[in-house]
Amino acid sequence: MKKNSALRKSYIVVITIVILIGLLALIFRTAVGVKLDVPAPVLSEGWFYEGVELIEYPAKVSIDTDDSFTIYKTIEATDKRFDLLLYTDHQDVIVRLDDTVVYMSTQAASSASFYANLHHMVTIENNTNLSRVLSITYHSPYQRTSGLIAPIYETDESTGVLYTYIISQHIWYVVFGMLFILIGIVTLAISHVVDQATSRGRFYLGLFAITFGLWVIARSTLLQFVTNNVYILGGLSLTLFMILPIPILMYYKSHITKRFEQETLGLIAYFGLQAIVITMLQIAGVLDFVKPVLFVSIMTLIIMSFLLAFIVQDVLNHNEIAKKFSRYYGILFLYAFITFIDDQTFNHDNLSIYSLAVLVLLSLVVLLDYIFFIEKRLKLSYLSEDYARLAYMDRLTGSKNRHAYEEDFERYFSDNRLKNNMRLVFFDFDGLKQINDQYGHVEGDFVLKEGFTSILNAFGRYGECYRIGGDEFSCIIQSLDDDLYQNCKKQLINDIKTFSTYHKFDLHISVGTATYQEGIDEKPNDMIIRADKNMYENKNGHKNV
Repeated sequence: MKKNSALRKSYIVVITIVILIGLLALIFRTAVGVKLDVPAPVLSEGWFYEGVELIEYPAKVSIDTDDSFTIYKTIEATDKRFDLLLYTDHQDVIVRLDDTVVYMSTQAASSASFYANLHHMVTIENNTNLSRVLSITYHSPYQRTSGLIAPIYETDESTGVLYTYIISQHIWYVVFGMLFILIGIVTLAISHVVDQATSRGRFYLGLFAITFGLWVIARSTLLQFVTNNVYILGGLSLTLFMILPIPILMYYKSHITKRFEQETLGLIAYFGLQAIVITMLQIAGVLDFVKPVLFVSIMTLIIMSFLLAFIVQDVLNHNEIAKKFSRYYGILFLYAFITFIDDQTFNHDNLSIYSLAVLVLLSLVVLLDYIFFIEKRLKLSYLSEDYARLAYMDRLTGSKNRHAYEEDFERYFSDNRLKNNMRLVFFDFDGLKQINDQYGHVEGDFVLKEGFTSILNAFGRYGECYRIGGDEFSCIIQSLDDDLYQNCKKQLINDIKTFSTYHKFDLHISVGTATYQEGIDEKPNDMIIRADKNMYENKNGHKNV
């Protein structure tokens, strides 16, 4: 109950902060003069296909698979250059000005290659006094993208406008991808420190977060600006997508429930075998990475639906871990579904915004849970520190106890630098039994607390003081100065005498000491015996007075 309450509070705090930021942004919306004012490219208009003007994008013309088609427009005579931004979805593209090829990008699929999604920037210069025909020829060997025309943008500013537009459309996917990679790395580190060998739940979640982050980045198409490797641009996203469900299934099997263990192992085996077979077929030149995308996507959604059904049953059976996990998995399932629809409908504007919103939601849920996890670990850490402190503390006097004394004394004695400058002092109160018998144990406890305060005032500044028994105390001091010891002892005896007189107690304190002597104190016990003997000699002196 406390856990759910704390989690709800975390949600409320974050939501309140988001709302507050939004309100403040609306209130203080005065513009400043440092905003980057980069002109956006405009949608290129006036393109025709077989005499029909193209109005809406993306467009799909009816052609056979592996056929080429051409769109065209007339540009007026001008001395001004302009730039085009094209996007191809697993397509070749050739740009011509009249019959002159001004740009060409072909990706002939072979046993060592396959097609990728690419952005193309084409500079058009018409220096003549005549109108000319600008044409773009597309070709794709895949049925899904044959005849596809993505939006075409143009600008008469610098090409930086086009780069800015591409980055603005895809940068958030890179940001969220990096965020999930970071979450995965942190989760793996936590797993290494916290989890036992028999519990690898966070380990599998960490692997999934890293894989998911890489997949989101691979889909962003911004990798084109850092590499021209065909596998990274065209095959990495499918490879990651094929293995993405495996760590989730491993987490479900190992950390949530054993009820569907055989079924889950079967799903894991399927995804592993699918990834191996498709990769081997690509290497052998039989089937490239692009052709099985639809099949892999459909099978993944079907199997994710099976796992969703398993999780729902676990939630209905009051499995609290499954209940928490269902939040993540439900959002992931929604993201997978939107991504699938986006890939099949070519509606890259609207559905991409929805998928980005789902990524934002998933990130918020993960970060909120991490806030709660860190909060919980901090509380446990504070409790552990408190328990550790109590293990070394005497509850009555607030002093360190015998356990702390024995550990500290061993540490001092094993360190030559500390040992050669060490003095051990023992204290024993005389008359405490009579005070307990006459006034009660409450008064006796009061005497012990005040007595320790007097010891601490006299010797505490020079070392550590401990309660080692009922009315027995000790101090470990880093000083061999006998005058210092005698002055502290004198102060202590006077304080006890003043306290005893004021409360009309017959209370005295016996004090004994021993300093480390090389060659004599071979073992810690040798020094303890000498200090104890010295204290009892002092006690006997009180009795003889």
